[in-house]
Amino acid sequence: MKTKIAAAVLSKKVLQWLLCVSIYFLPLPVNAQGSDSVEFVHSNAYDKRANQGQTILTYVHSQTWSFGDNFYFLDMANLGNFENAGNTYFEWGPRLSPGKIFGDGPISAGLIRDIYLIGELDYVKNKAVEKAVFLGGLSVDLALPGFRFFKVDLFNRNDPTLTGHTQQLTLAWNLPFTFWNNNFAFQGFFDYTGSEATSASNYQGQPQLLWEMNDRVFLGLEYLYWHNKTGRAGFNESALQGVFKVIF
Repeated sequence: MKTKIAAAVLSKKVLQWLLCVSIYFLPLPVNAQGSDSVEFVHSNAYDKRANQGQTILTYVHSQTWSFGDNFYFLDMANLGNFENAGNTYFEWGPRLSPGKIFGDGPISAGLIRDIYLIGELDYVKNKAVEKAVFLGGLSVDLALPGFRFFKVDLFNRNDPTLTGHTQQLTLAWNLPFTFWNNNFAFQGFFDYTGSEATSASNYQGQPQLLWEMNDRVFLGLEYLYWHNKTGRAGFNESALQGVFKVIF
């Protein structure tokens, strides 16, 4: 009973926090441009459970505006069996560019395209847990040849259910290329999270290779590897996944 009450309070606090921040930023975005996409990812090898297929539906939103950018995504897994094995994961990461806010333009030098202040909210809900994790730090856009973008984020990470705090490093990239007159994209992310209380240090990578069927529809493969998944030492996940993606 206490667990249910705590989860309800946490959900209310998260929703209130999201609402307040959304209202705060609502008047600011000018010259905004964005995109939305939906991905369907499927594999039969999650959590080493062979022949137990799982489909994940992911909604992704990204937006750039005069003083920074905004990014969030929502993962929903096992939609047909949510009461027993379903999982919802939400991640939101707004960034602000001090150079654009207080100066004449981005803070750039050499390979650095701009430097940002970044915050992130990670929220997960499933049968076993419901919690929100809060992150804040610096983000750098790198101007690497051929890449549409390459981002490096360094966070201080606080999980309220654990004692103390830790650091997290995140890389995200998109590299378009052409092969045999077909357009492809090599993209993905990599997270490294330090140990925190009883949670072991862990890292997760999800690179994708996507074929552009047309300018809005993509088909390809994604490889997932998560070492010490969710901080559980010795528990690793590895899965090759099929991807179908539509951009709106």
